[in-house]
Amino acid sequence: MIQIRMGKTDANVRTIKELTKICIKSANKGERGTKLVLTIKKYLNNRKLDPTKIFKLLAETTPIQRETNPCNNKKVQESLQQMCLLGCFYEHGIGTPPNPSMAFRAYKTAADRNDPFAQASLGNCYLDGTGVEINEHAAFLLYKKSSELGNIRGHCNLGHCYLNGFGTNKDINEAVKLFKLAALSGNAVSQYNLGLCYDYGWGVEIDAKTAIHWYKISARNG
Repeated sequence: MIQIRMGKTDANVRTIKELTKICIKSANKGERGTKLVLTIKKYLNNRKLDPTKIFKLLAETTPIQRETNPCNNKKVQESLQQMCLLGCFYEHGIGTPPNPSMAFRAYKTAADRNDPFAQASLGNCYLDGTGVEINEHAAFLLYKKSSELGNIRGHCNLGHCYLNGFGTNKDINEAVKLFKLAALSGNAVSQYNLGLCYDYGWGVEIDAKTAIHWYKISARNG
């Protein structure tokens, strides 16, 4: 393993930034759980980085309780995204034992500061009961906020709520609209869901050709 000098060196800052981008990009494509963990671990393995040391570095340099200077928008965004990465490490036990409560706390810290990616992640916590009691309506509201801010996962997960009636009344037409938004942005889950809609006539006319088209795109992306 490469020896990591703890602290905010240029190399460490670059590593955290790259990991953050990979995590967000992969999650927006529709990766969750084991698949997302494998993507992160592949990055670490390819660079011979020790997950435990990277986690410690991330935990030490992420201001989970401190206020970020609101005048520096770029720094604020980077800080919030880094909180999301820390939440991912806690949630999935990367370099540390899984800690759902700390994952929830990290996501909430960023979500409360209006980060759309964190809002979608926090919505997942409420929907799945990760570090908090299951609350489908709270999940729905967070997905809605995330979607309104243009987040791809927000679109996908909000569509999932409308399709299944999680935390809101079922609205198949709205679900299809949201799946299309996310599918066109490269989200493999929404692409598959859109295929199902055309396959079974959920909110659209049954169209086997279009269904197969979206299934194939989803398979290529996911």
